[in-house]
Amino acid sequence: MSALEYRVVTRLLREGSFMEALSNGLKAEHFKDGEAKQIFRFMHQHWFNPNTAKTLPTIGNIKRRWPSFEPTGENAEEDGQLPALINELKHRAFESDTLALANYFQELAQEDPEEAVKVVKASLADLAFRLEGNKHLNILGISETAKQHYEDAITGAIYGIPWPWDCLTEDTLGKSEGEFIMFYGRMKSMKTWVMLHCAVVDYLLHNRRVFIWSKEMSEDQRDDLKQEVQDLTKKYEDQCTDLAKAREQDVMEDA
Repeated sequence: MSALEYRVVTRLLREGSFMEALSNGLKAEHFKDGEAKQIFRFMHQHWFNPNTAKTLPTIGNIKRRWPSFEPTGENAEEDGQLPALINELKHRAFESDTLALANYFQELAQEDPEEAVKVVKASLADLAFRLEGNKHLNILGISETAKQHYEDAITGAIYGIPWPWDCLTEDTLGKSEGEFIMFYGRMKSMKTWVMLHCAVVDYLLHNRRVFIWSKEMSEDQRDDLKQEVQDLTKKYEDQCTDLAKAREQDVMEDA
C-alpha cells in the first residue's frame, strides 16, 4: 500500500496543487505509511499556511526533510488519473481499518465482551461516517473545511509553535508535536542562547510550559543558566508591556 501512497503524494507535488486531495476527501488518516503520512501532513499545512497559501513545497524541499523519499515516475499518463489513485488509496485504507477493527474485536471479546461491543460500536460509527461523508462530499463542504482550516491557521491551532524568526517558521511551519529538534554548532557558537531564546518566547508568547534539563553542567553553571533565563524572561516581559501600552495609546488617540 505504501507504494500507492507515495504515488499519490508525488503526483500532488508534481502538479503543485492540493485541490485534488481536498475535492476527493483525502486525509492523513488514509495513509498507513508513517513517512508518507508525515509528508502529506506537511503538504496540507503548507497549503493552508497564510505565508505559503495555495502552494506546495517542491520535491527538492521534501527530499531535504525526508532524505529517504523517492518520487515516482514523471509520466502522469502511465501513472493513471490522480482522482482514481486517490479513491483507490481511500478504499484500501478503509478496507485495512475495517479488517483491523474485526481482528481487534475478536481479541477484546475474549477478555471483555461488553467492553468489546462498546469499542466496536463507536469505531463502526466512525467508519460509517467516513464512508457516508465520502459519498456526500460537495463544494460547500470543501469550502467550509477550507475556511475552518484557514481560521485554525490564523490562531495556530493546526500548525506548530512559531519560531522567534519568521523565515524559519515559514520554512518549517513551526515546531510540531512529536518532533525532536537539535541545535548543532561549534563551541561558544551561542547554541545555548538560541535554545533559551526559543524557550522564553514559547513560554511568554505561546503559553507553553518549558522544561530545561542539563546533564553536563555543574551546579554553578546551572545557577548561571537559571539567572540567564530569568533575565531573558524579564526583558521580554518588559518589551511586551511596552508594546501593549503603545498600542493602547494608539487606540485612545484614534478614539
